[in-house]
Amino acid sequence: MIFAILKVIVHEEFNPMKPINHDIAVLVLVRNIIFGAEIQPVCLPSPDENFPSGSLCVALGWGRIEESGPTSNSLQQVTLPIVDHDVCMRAMETLGPSATFRTAVCAGFPEGGKDACQGDSGGPFLCPRSHGSWVLVGVTSWGMGCARSWSNNMMLPLDKKGSPGIFTDVKKMLKWLYAKLDQAESSILSPTASCSPKNQILTGTTGTLKLPKYPTRYYLNNEECAWTIYVPEGKHILLTFRHFDLEFDNFCDLDYLAVYTEKGSLIGKFCGSDRPRPLLITNNKVKLKFISDFKIYRTGFSLFYEAVEPQTYPDSECGSVAVISGEGEIQTMNHPEKYRNNANCKWIIICPSSFRIKITFQVFEVEPSIGCVFDYVLIYTDLVGINVAGRFCGFYIPDPIESTSNVMQIVFSSDSQTGCKAAPILPMFINQSITIAEEAIPNSWPWHVSIKYVRKHICSGVIVSETFVLTSASCIVQTGQFRDLLLVVAGLHDLERSEDAQIGSVKEIHVHPNFVLLTMENDIALIELKEEFQFNDYVQPVCFPLSDIIVEPSSICVVSGWDLNGEGETSTKLQQQEVPIETDGVCESYYGTISESMVCAGVAKGQDTCLVSI
Repeated sequence: MIFAILKVIVHEEFNPMKPINHDIAVLVLVRNIIFGAEIQPVCLPSPDENFPSGSLCVALGWGRIEESGPTSNSLQQVTLPIVDHDVCMRAMETLGPSATFRTAVCAGFPEGGKDACQGDSGGPFLCPRSHGSWVLVGVTSWGMGCARSWSNNMMLPLDKKGSPGIFTDVKKMLKWLYAKLDQAESSILSPTASCSPKNQILTGTTGTLKLPKYPTRYYLNNEECAWTIYVPEGKHILLTFRHFDLEFDNFCDLDYLAVYTEKGSLIGKFCGSDRPRPLLITNNKVKLKFISDFKIYRTGFSLFYEAVEPQTYPDSECGSVAVISGEGEIQTMNHPEKYRNNANCKWIIICPSSFRIKITFQVFEVEPSIGCVFDYVLIYTDLVGINVAGRFCGFYIPDPIESTSNVMQIVFSSDSQTGCKAAPILPMFINQSITIAEEAIPNSWPWHVSIKYVRKHICSGVIVSETFVLTSASCIVQTGQFRDLLLVVAGLHDLERSEDAQIGSVKEIHVHPNFVLLTMENDIALIELKEEFQFNDYVQPVCFPLSDIIVEPSSICVVSGWDLNGEGETSTKLQQQEVPIETDGVCESYYGTISESMVCAGVAKGQDTCLVSI
């Protein structure tokens, strides 16, 4: 796409005679850029974001591919390390006093060989964040030659000397850049409140921090605010968010509230409209910083702080995120009694920057499952939650874990199931086939039940609790009006033998209100029983998936039932079969359109059908 330029805004302090400083400009286009898969805006750095010397970053451009050489017809990229500021300054001083700078970042190799070149000026110099996004750290500005060595400049004549690549430091230009980019339209909803003074001290045993303050509704763009909260010596701080509404992005790099320890270590960054959980700071001092960029503004936040007594076991009830500075001990809620379902606990442990953290487990009893997908302890060595040090469940005490930095994050999660766990009798597969069903190990699928009408097996279901069974609506909708003739039988392997069986009569049938028999849309129903199942090795509830679990196409799953042989054949013994998840496209080629409430699994049989459709 080609755009005409409406206006050029050059930095007011740029001097063409000394082009290294304030070498930046904004081009205002005559029409808006339409973003899509091939055109996206770049991420700007946060005011408190740093990329240390040695960080590998990338310069892009269509400039010369070598000094005095031809320009490129295709976009080129070169990876360069950031050079320490003092090292760069010493190299630049060999070129003369006019070559020093205040608003640039340097990158390159002392021996040369790789560099941006003529024609690349104005292009991006990008560094990757830890979570993978790229941020505009610099704008290509200047260099002595292209890819020359600059390690021995003192020994060379001026026309042979080199320099690191010089890029305008975008972070140092942010205030100017935001002012030029701010596109907020004036209206009665425009924000008018800023945080003043910029660094506020809040003391006492309780208090409230609001941004913006009443009666203003919105915070300003281009803000940078800071607060320090002190409570009496010997107390800890509990931060409770009463309102939270900031611009959202996945990693909170635009507008955000950052929380730091007394020593300046980052505890967390928060954005969006979901209120963060309370933060329990095991110290009497905490620092907060609010940043907003030039684009979207919202209604801000309100938090209540209070001094609380130190706890022996921080966050044992999982009501808050516990931030622990120094040594300590943590535990799940109710320990040594059983923990609760639906737990979502988090501890952040921070030590001085020169130290590392070691975690030693003393007691460990967490519901076991393959892959630890239901209840688990998850340990990260970062705050973002990318670098996983371990994921644990079961009854074996994990080995001690040491961090790679001064930060460690511990997450404990339990699902919603009462007694949901791995089958006491493990399933086995003899055939190892995705086309042939085989007899299951007896009672290895203890949640699978037979639904009988007039004591004859008509379809299957799964136990979800002591009094509820999940099945398909198509299975039950036609016989549901005769529920007194229905029975649910659990603990079965052989339909003709019932030594371990438990039989339940039907109290109520709950069919999905949007079930459509013609299309099988929302084909699901719950059967409510009059009597409770008694869970044992043969009768167990099934586990539900977590909301963030995605089953990818080609994943191998298992179906079980008494009628997997197809063509109306029914076995008296429970059968099992491994089946691959199919893509929606493959499924639709056999069945036509499927909806978002469906998943397809199985393998093609001939050219006209799939073995299993779920």
